[in-house]
Amino acid sequence: MTGKILSRSAIPFALVVLLGMMLLLGRSLWLELHALSTAGNENAQWTVMQLDTEFANLQTTLVEQASRPEIDETEVIVRTQIALSRVDLAGEGNAADIFAGNPRALELLAELRTFADQAFLLVDGPLYAEDLRQLTELTERARPFARELALLGITEGARRTEARRDVFATRLLNTGIVALAVIAVLGVVLLVLNKLLLIARKRGIALRETTDRLTSTVAASLDAIIVGNEKGEIVDFNIAAEGIFGWTKSEVLGARIEGTILPKDSILPALGPNLATATGKSLAPADGKRTEIMAFRRNGEAFPAELSVTSASSAAGDLVVVYLRDISVRKLYEQALLDAKDNAERTDRAKSQFVTVMSHEMRTPLNGILGVLDLLRTTPLSKTQSRYIDVATGSGEVMLEQVNEALDITRIETGSLVLAPKPFDLVRKLTQITSMLEPLAKEKDLRLTLNIAPDMQGDFVGDENRIGQIITNLIGNAIKFTSEGEIVVDLSGAHSEDAARARIRVADTGRGIPEGQISAVFDDYVALSDAKGRLSRGDGLGLSISRRIARMMAGDITAVSKEGVGSTFTFEVPLTRARVSPGKRDQVGESGPGSPETLGRVLRVLIVEDNPINHTVLIEMLRKLGHEVCGAKNGVEGLSLAMQSTFDVILMDISLPGMDGLGLTREIRNSCGPNRATQIHGLTAYGEEEYLEAALNAGMDSFSTKPIRMHDLARVLRGQPARHGAAESVAQLDVAVFEELRLTLGREKMVETVDAFFAEMSDFLAEAGMVTGAPSADNIASLHRLSGAAALFGLRSLSAGLERARVAASAGSEADFAPAIRKLQRLTDDAIRRSDDLMSAKSG
Repeated sequence: MTGKILSRSAIPFALVVLLGMMLLLGRSLWLELHALSTAGNENAQWTVMQLDTEFANLQTTLVEQASRPEIDETEVIVRTQIALSRVDLAGEGNAADIFAGNPRALELLAELRTFADQAFLLVDGPLYAEDLRQLTELTERARPFARELALLGITEGARRTEARRDVFATRLLNTGIVALAVIAVLGVVLLVLNKLLLIARKRGIALRETTDRLTSTVAASLDAIIVGNEKGEIVDFNIAAEGIFGWTKSEVLGARIEGTILPKDSILPALGPNLATATGKSLAPADGKRTEIMAFRRNGEAFPAELSVTSASSAAGDLVVVYLRDISVRKLYEQALLDAKDNAERTDRAKSQFVTVMSHEMRTPLNGILGVLDLLRTTPLSKTQSRYIDVATGSGEVMLEQVNEALDITRIETGSLVLAPKPFDLVRKLTQITSMLEPLAKEKDLRLTLNIAPDMQGDFVGDENRIGQIITNLIGNAIKFTSEGEIVVDLSGAHSEDAARARIRVADTGRGIPEGQISAVFDDYVALSDAKGRLSRGDGLGLSISRRIARMMAGDITAVSKEGVGSTFTFEVPLTRARVSPGKRDQVGESGPGSPETLGRVLRVLIVEDNPINHTVLIEMLRKLGHEVCGAKNGVEGLSLAMQSTFDVILMDISLPGMDGLGLTREIRNSCGPNRATQIHGLTAYGEEEYLEAALNAGMDSFSTKPIRMHDLARVLRGQPARHGAAESVAQLDVAVFEELRLTLGREKMVETVDAFFAEMSDFLAEAGMVTGAPSADNIASLHRLSGAAALFGLRSLSAGLERARVAASAGSEADFAPAIRKLQRLTDDAIRRSDDLMSAKSG
């Protein structure tokens, strides 16, 4: 049909085009002929010739007037104006066209215009003999120009006339050629149109066949296809639609789509602006976009359906085509999958919760086991008994490590593992780890070698503890799975101005990993077998956790290995360079006995622990160290004891029945009781990340995870953080602030300023130690001033202690002020030692 319409319209169109072309050519020839037939060119030549004649007449008149006794001004002016008008005519109209493009003619015209300007000035007014003489001279000079211009006009006019005749002849010839070409093209067009007519007939046949196939496809479609007109009335309804909706085609033809098989306004949101409904709403397709809606069967049952709408055109007008699929079965399957997903997530959360709870429950008895073993070491033991205790302690520590690893896995899976980046010395950390593990290597006659690239010196910002955990695991595994030879640890990196990518490479000469099983060693609880079926390698959770933590830090762990030759594990991690050196952090004294002889006095310690075993073990540890101990089994009992008696140290569990450790700490700090400024150390069987920030915010001085060992307990009694716990993060001196101030003032000025501060601090403590009764306003002012100065130096613990003492002094309570001053003395001594260490480290 399209071919027929095209062929029928193409022939008249081609004829119209050809007729238009012929008319245009005829008109062009007529205009050219008319131009040749007119005398415009001859008139222009005559005008130019008259220019010479008029100049001759003017010259004659001027000569005659010069010989007369009286000048006839009128005749002179008339002749002059006639000559001037001829000059104007020579530069305008057809005459100007003759001279166009001739440089000499343009020069002559310029000379004549100059003559005209000067002559006009002479005749514009009374004419005297002198004026007549000047006009005569001007005319004599200008006449040759007029004569030359006239001759040029005749020559140029003849040339232009001949050129126009040539152009006309050429155009006439071209017109004939074009006419022949048009006739030829017309013949070709007729042939093409005939061919197009044949093609159109074939396409019409193919279209009818396609329409028949489409009709069959629509009828056999499993999806419902509903066709509506621009009013939204159903004009077609396929067999699938009859099966889905329960209506027959004859029953729904003419009915509205909305309100019959689809709810009202169900199609409209997905439609565009082209097909108007009877209500004025639009029914144009939204590019076939699929939309889920609720449709209705004949019996009123609603079911979920997937809807797609498009448009079509017909002789009767625009059509809207609705494709609809019953997805009720799919929805049931999707809901089943969602239920299964929810069950899996609940199971995973339950698993994570179970591991977390179990790690807590296992830490609690481990605290008792390791504590009792530490107590046993303080009693007389035989060599056999000592060996048994070493075995039991080692087993307990291995079990504690497994608990920590399981808890790390849970934290990683639940997203609760939080990295704690801070400035640290990577070289020092790696050296410490290799020194710690070197005895294990020597026991197996292995060489442990550490190579450090020079450009890795300096301080970096990263999670020191987690990086140390990964390095310890890699070196420990290398020692574990190497029977002879050596383990080589290389530290290198790639650097930019402010960042570096550290690379720690651990190579061993062990048995190696079978080809194809390297990736398996990073799985949880992997156990590889050799060719004989014996277990040759079991990495537990260590490598799995290490790789996950490395990737959390935007790094990774890779491995290469050759069976029988050895393995190489490479740990890469991005770090930023620290702006200031952290100095000798952590060098706050080694763990040692916390006896009264060491501390200088017997301490009164309050234990708040709900677990009976841990309660008993802690009391025995403290008594073994020679201190007085008082115990409470819950928060309420602990608060009661804290309000009644003064203690030097309070050890409390975070998770207590009733009032927990955080609430108990806040109550003690906010009260006016005797332990408002007492050192409080928190303990928990959970991970340090969960409670560290909350514990510090509640007012605890330090914090660590269970089990707490004898040497850790001794450090706590000395007012130092336990090495193994999170309290290591509770820096009593902000190294960055201290170092920045040192760089600003210079070392000498810094030493002088720090010494002056501590001298003032010592004077104040001596004066405050002699205060009897309520503190004075001067005491309060001094505390406030010293607190600000301590904060300026980065002495955070000392600043906090001064602030607590100021609050106690402001309350006017001697009972609160005296212990606060005693604690300030300890904090001041520690601050002096730390600042001296840092200054000496920088000077060295």
